[in-house]
Amino acid sequence: MSLPNVSDVALWFALALGLWICLSKLYQAYASPLRDVQGPWLARFTRFWYARSTYSRQGHKINMDLHKKYGPIVRIAPNEYSIDDLEASKIIYRSRDPLVKAPRYAGWGLPNAEPSTFTTLDNAHHAARIRQVNSLYQTSALVNIEYQVDGVTNEFVERLSGFAKEGKTVDMGDWLKYYAFDAVGSLSFGKPFGFLQKGTDIAGILETIHSYAFYGMVAGIYHEWHPTTYRIWQWLAPKERGGGIAHIMQFAGRAIDDWNRRLESEKAMDEEKTEGGDLLYTNQTGSLLAKVRRNPESFKAEDIFYHMSMNVLAGGETTAASTANIVYYLIKNPRVLGKLREELQEALGKRDEASKRVSVKEAQNVPYLQAVIKESLRILPNGLHLPRVVPKGGLNLAGRFFPEGTNVGINPWVAHANRSVYGEDADVFRPERWLEEGSMDGENKMEQYFFTFGRGPRTCLGKNISLMEMNKLIPELVLRFDIEMAEKDAEWTVYNDWFVKQEGFRVKISKRQETGMLL
Repeated sequence: MSLPNVSDVALWFALALGLWICLSKLYQAYASPLRDVQGPWLARFTRFWYARSTYSRQGHKINMDLHKKYGPIVRIAPNEYSIDDLEASKIIYRSRDPLVKAPRYAGWGLPNAEPSTFTTLDNAHHAARIRQVNSLYQTSALVNIEYQVDGVTNEFVERLSGFAKEGKTVDMGDWLKYYAFDAVGSLSFGKPFGFLQKGTDIAGILETIHSYAFYGMVAGIYHEWHPTTYRIWQWLAPKERGGGIAHIMQFAGRAIDDWNRRLESEKAMDEEKTEGGDLLYTNQTGSLLAKVRRNPESFKAEDIFYHMSMNVLAGGETTAASTANIVYYLIKNPRVLGKLREELQEALGKRDEASKRVSVKEAQNVPYLQAVIKESLRILPNGLHLPRVVPKGGLNLAGRFFPEGTNVGINPWVAHANRSVYGEDADVFRPERWLEEGSMDGENKMEQYFFTFGRGPRTCLGKNISLMEMNKLIPELVLRFDIEMAEKDAEWTVYNDWFVKQEGFRVKISKRQETGMLL
C-alpha cells in the first residue's frame, strides 16, 4: 500500500483549514446577538473591509455615509461597531470605572517598548504616567512659559512679512507645521527645532511622523500582526525615513544635557527662583528636571524622554492641522473674518503694549475668537472612531445590548455632524452656534458631544498646549495680514491619517496697513 503524496496531504490540509475558517466566521456572524445590526456585508465576516476603507484615507466620509444609511449603530468589523448617540457616549467614555481602549491602539506603539500614554491599553498605567506630569500641562502652569511661544511667533510673523513683501505664493499648511513644531520644541526644551529658520522638513521629522501615523492607523486593525508588520515597514522604508525620530531624540538629549550642566552650577541654583523656563526646566517644583533631582528613584531621565517625545510626536502635526483649518475657514468665510477682525481690533488693537505678542489671557477674553476656534475644531476633528472594549456584564447602548468583549466607539467626525446635537446646519461653519444662549453651559449637548480632544480620562494631555498656540497665533494673523487662496475659489483636499489633514493650501499674503498693533 503506497503512502499518500506529501503535496496531496498539504493540499487537503489547506482546504480543511480554509473550510474551518469559513465555517467559524459564518457561525460567529450569525450566532451573534448583534447579527441584525447593519453595515457593509464584508464587515460581518472580516476586518478586511475596515482596513481597506481606512487605507483609502477617506474613512471619515465612509463612516458618515454608513450612519446616514443605517442609523446610529453600524457594524464596521465582525466584533466592532460605530455608534452615533450622545447618551451612549457618556457611558463609553465615562470617567468612573472607564472602559479599556481597544487593541487597535497598539498599532501606534513600538513593539517590545513601554506603551505611550496614547497607546497603552492599561488604564492604571495611563493614570500613573499622567499623574507624573499633569500639573505641568494645566493652563495655570503653562502661563509661566508662554513667552517661549512668543519667540516662535515673532519669527513666523517675520517670515510671513517677507513673503508678503516678495509677493510669494506659499503653502500655508507647511509653514503652520514649521510653526507648531518649533513652538512645541520651545515649550518642551526651551529652544525651537529650527523649522522656521530653515523653511524645510529637518531630518525628515515631519515625513517620519506622517508616515508612521498612517502605518499605525492601518496596522492597528490587525494589531496581532503589528510586531511583524512593523519590522517589514521599517525594512521597506527609505533610508532617510526614521532619521526624523532619531533627530528628535538627539535634540532632546542635548537640551537635557544643557540644562543638567546649568543645574550643576551655583548660578543655576539661584536662577531657579526666577520666572520662566520650559516644561523641562522651570521655576516650578513640578518641572521634569526638578522631579529627577528631587526623587531620582521614582522619576528618571528616561521618564523625561518618555513625556517630551510624546509632546513632539503627538502635538506638532495635530496642532498645525487644527490651526490650518481655522485660517482656511476664515478665508472661505469673509463675514466671519470681518467680524472676528473687528472684535479683535476692539479688544487688542489699542493696547498700551501693542508691540508685544497677544497673551492667552487676552485672547481668551475675546468670545468670538473662542467661538471661531471651537467651530473650526468641530468641523475638522479626528476621522476614525475611538474604540473601547465592553466590560464584563455587557452594556446597553443606543437601545441595544452589547455583550462583553465587543468593541464600540464614536467617530468624532460623525458626532460633530449630528443634527440633533449641533442643529440642522451642522454641516455649515457657523461660530455663532457656540455663543447662543446656553451653548457655553457645561451641560450643553454640544459640549458633551465634542470629541476633538477625546473624552473622559483619556482626553488629550496636550490639549492646553494646542489651544495656547492657536489663541496666540490666530489674532496675530488676522490683525496683521490679509491671506487669500493663491487661486481664487480653489478648494483644498483633506485625507484621513487618524487625524484629518490637508493638502493644497497655497496662499498669497499681504500686510495690513492699519491694525492698531505695531508691525
